Amino acid sequence: MNEAYKTLLSPFARAHYLLKLENITLENSPVELPQDFLLRIMEVNEQLAGEMSSFPIDIAIEIRQEIDDHMKNLSQALNQMDLTRAKEILARLQYFNNINEKLTELEMKFDVV
Repeated sequence: MNEAYKTLLSPFARAHYLLKLENITLENSPVELPQDFLLRIMEVNEQLAGEMSSFPIDIAIEIRQEIDDHMKNLSQALNQMDLTRAKEILARLQYFNNINEKLTELEMKFDVV
C-alpha cells in the first residue's frame, strides 16, 4: 500500500506505471533521443559539475520550466493514449529529473531553500 501511494503521488512514477500497464518500459524498449537534446543535457551537466560561486538560478529556472512543460505534454499524450509520444517524453524527463536532483543538491549547498 505504501509503494502504491508513492507511485500515485509522483507524476513521473505514475507515468512509468501507466506505460508499464501497456507493457512499455524504457528498459525493454529504449528511446533514441535527438543528438541536439543529448548535447544540451551534457552541456548542462558539465556546467553544474564545474566550480561555481553561487547557485545557478538561470539554469534552475530553465530546467524546471522544461520539466513543467514536459509533464503537461506527458499528461496530454497519456490522455490521448499516444504511448509512443509518452514514452519519448518520459525518456526526456528522466534526463531532466537527474539534472533537477543536482540542482536540489546545489540549493542545499548554497542555502537557497
